[in-house]
Amino acid sequence: HHPTLIEAHLTPESNEVPDSPLDLQLQSALQVTETATMAEPAGKIGIIGSGLIGQQWAMLFSSGGFEVVMYDKDKNALAAALPKIEKQFSDLSKNNRLRPSPLTAAQQLQRISVTDSLDACVSGCTYIQECVPESLELKEAVMKSLDSVISPSCVVGSSTSTFKPSLFTSKCDKRARMVVAHPVNPPYYLRLVEVVPAPWTDADAVDLCVSLMRQIGQAPVKMSREVDGFSLNRIQYAILNEVWHQVDQGLISPADIDVVMKEGLGPRYALMGPLETIHLNAHGVRDYLQKYSKSILAVSQTLDAPVLMDPESKTASVLQSHLEKEIPLEALGERTAWRNLKLAEMAGAKSADPLYKA
Repeated sequence: HHPTLIEAHLTPESNEVPDSPLDLQLQSALQVTETATMAEPAGKIGIIGSGLIGQQWAMLFSSGGFEVVMYDKDKNALAAALPKIEKQFSDLSKNNRLRPSPLTAAQQLQRISVTDSLDACVSGCTYIQECVPESLELKEAVMKSLDSVISPSCVVGSSTSTFKPSLFTSKCDKRARMVVAHPVNPPYYLRLVEVVPAPWTDADAVDLCVSLMRQIGQAPVKMSREVDGFSLNRIQYAILNEVWHQVDQGLISPADIDVVMKEGLGPRYALMGPLETIHLNAHGVRDYLQKYSKSILAVSQTLDAPVLMDPESKTASVLQSHLEKEIPLEALGERTAWRNLKLAEMAGAKSADPLYKA
């Protein structure tokens, strides 16, 4: 037997069920037992939307042994989805960067199917991941459509990066089963998932979502309540606002501002986050605050208020000109592929290190 392009070595030891027990509903729904094998799907997952994010969610769930059915109204997009997924599996396999799974890439691909029938997609699903474009009206319409066809126990997670769940689930009868499950782009290479409830979301729906994300190797964080931007984008936008002001005021060049992150903040934060960083930069957090809290406040009080980052402004032109010289628009695809490979290498190194803590 000659392996196909997308086949990889089996690594059953890398997908062991975690020591901590899954909640009972998840165990029942996914039929997870001590003797469970990957011969049969671990359960059925529905994906609404067959674009890049939907494709990568499908890859993640199939790597965890689930049957995955992707739905899209756009038949052309749907027809293109599986070939695109196959190519991604092929590229990952060639570079030995597949997610750990008892299944080969070919077997994972076989677990993914597509349909233009919403009923066929959601029938028998324990969990559904919504991945339609970032339009509030569209997400509200999709949730309303799902509301009429999902089972009472099914949980629906939205991939939205900006909309609070209350904004697009309030009119649904089953809104208590709907949450935000926001991935970071690209989700196959970055493990974070922000799980955000609406005021009416059932606690067990949140817990099932969190447990499922851990089951497929993601790193979920659970927010106690909804807030604009969730956690990641509130932090990211604070950084971008300061970056904008520094370039706008001529304090630093666009090239150097990226160096500040790539060679300064970024590597530390990639390993341990801002809180462990300050813990290690002094004799614990309290010692750090005793030494630096007055300086932090003094500097923070000089930060400028957020402004609209006008795409037609001089600052935007400076940024665009610099970045197009560094990476021409026609080279974005190649650069993105390089980024994804490096993210996969970084994820592999961290997961192989027993001292790394997700």
